[in-house]
Amino acid sequence: MNMTKVRRALVSVSDKTGIVEFCAALNEMDVAILSTGGTARKIRDAGIPVTDVSEHTGSPEILDGRVKTLHPKIHGGILYRRDLPDHVRQLEQQDIASIDMVVCNLYPFEKTVAKDDVSVADAIENIDIGGPTMVRASAKNHAHVAVVVAPAQYAGVIREMRRNSCELTEQTRYELALAAFRHTAHYDCAISTYLSSLGEDDYPPLLWLELDRENLLADNKGAALYSGPKGVRGGAADSSFLCGDSPDMLDVKSLFLAADVSAAGGENSVVAVSNARLREFAAKSSLNQSIEALGNLPSVPLYLALGGRVTSEVAAVLAKLEGDIRGLAAPAFEDETVEMLQQAPRWGREVRLLKYEPVPHCANTDRFSAVKGGFIASRPVEHSPEMARISARDLRDGELNDGRLAWMLASHCPPPSITAVSACRMIAFVASEPHIEAGCRTLSWKCKSLKGATVALTVDPPALEALLPLFEVGVEGIVIPGKSRYTEALANLANSHGAFAVTTGYSQLESGGLE
Repeated sequence: MNMTKVRRALVSVSDKTGIVEFCAALNEMDVAILSTGGTARKIRDAGIPVTDVSEHTGSPEILDGRVKTLHPKIHGGILYRRDLPDHVRQLEQQDIASIDMVVCNLYPFEKTVAKDDVSVADAIENIDIGGPTMVRASAKNHAHVAVVVAPAQYAGVIREMRRNSCELTEQTRYELALAAFRHTAHYDCAISTYLSSLGEDDYPPLLWLELDRENLLADNKGAALYSGPKGVRGGAADSSFLCGDSPDMLDVKSLFLAADVSAAGGENSVVAVSNARLREFAAKSSLNQSIEALGNLPSVPLYLALGGRVTSEVAAVLAKLEGDIRGLAAPAFEDETVEMLQQAPRWGREVRLLKYEPVPHCANTDRFSAVKGGFIASRPVEHSPEMARISARDLRDGELNDGRLAWMLASHCPPPSITAVSACRMIAFVASEPHIEAGCRTLSWKCKSLKGATVALTVDPPALEALLPLFEVGVEGIVIPGKSRYTEALANLANSHGAFAVTTGYSQLESGGLE
């Protein structure tokens, strides 16, 4: 096995977490330490011997620290191949000492540009040059050099060096090099993204998608769940499975769709999803009432999500539900509730419980839709509760809330879609019809009575006659996209049926559902 003995380490870090303890351990193993600037001061102040890079190279730091490690005595010591006699001879001729480990993380560019008052000049000044150069050089030469880029790696590196007389295995150096290349790639991505954001294009010529693997999924052909893009919090990035078998793609799609709808529906909302399609929704005055409002669940595999925390009282009501329940998502579970649900007769230990962290609204967050060989990037529609009444009849108690819920739910159904809500419960929906007219006919056929219901349409119908079947089965409210070509005519149609009509602030509601 190809081992590398660490005799000299170059240490230069922006994040100084744990660096004193790490260098103290290196010193105990007689590893010589080179360092720069503030890192060298921190190490020296802790009583640990350290040599300044400028002393090692014989060249002072210049240009306000912009040039300090860019020197043949640094990069020659990192990049030479120990297995090539000619490389060894050249280093001896130039009096260049070997550097066997580089410990480096980079200027805090992302923290700098996250500040509200950051100037472009400040951002540019926080673009590291020497750091990435050292990291890439040592990662390239990982056959002979170890590179450490994160405080989380310190303990494992020290353990292995102590166990192997200051040596690190080939596999460890390879894994450290991979982490180093990811570190510099992330850094370059952050810089490119920030500088692109200064331009006039909403969508830059080059778009970086940096994703983190969160779970391997239990699918026959193999699959994995990734979170991201970078900077987007919540969702896959901050949610976790508490128990149950390893999830597969259907589990993940269904649970995250259900959780997304419940987060939008409020803390008392309950959602049921089957085969990654919305099936049931209720948002009464309490979680328990919402669960009970679901009634008899369909006899298909179901995934549930709650808008609020699972207390022992809520878990007791959930445990009584009948149906083929495969998973439950919620923003929080009280300690005893996980065990309560696992012991429930119709749940069992194989049911997957997902602690879901909602994705906060971010106006600049893109939505990505896959097409063959690429992606479509688009800005998500804000599901604003603001609506404008265009009909004569005033809205009765609860009707405006039903309209808002119907509009929100429509966004989670494949377009074109129609959702019907009554008394804070979804009672019917139609999605993926060839056009909205067919959807209206299907909805009226499925539900012989929609008396008192409020219906939301995601797109304009081809003609207002398409809405007549809805009024014939008792619909009393219509929500349509704003800026509709039918606004005035729809108002007259609703007035003639004693119904109300409202418009939203958007010309069309795009689907956020999972197909």
